[in-house]
Amino acid sequence: MLGDLEAKKVAFAFAGLKGPVKDRLRAYGLSERIGVANFYPNTISAVESHQRSCKGQDDST
Repeated sequence: MLGDLEAKKVAFAFAGLKGPVKDRLRAYGLSERIGVANFYPNTISAVESHQRSCKGQDDST
């Protein structure tokens, strides 16, 4: 699934995960594949990060 998303240039991120879920993702090697920069402590910080990245890509703003 991640390969399909990457091919379509779809970003994948998590917000507000609990410790045991993060541990499982690490154990499966997914946190490295997704990238630790794409894990956020809460939804607000994830949305703010996404908005900042969109502004950097949009030349009209």
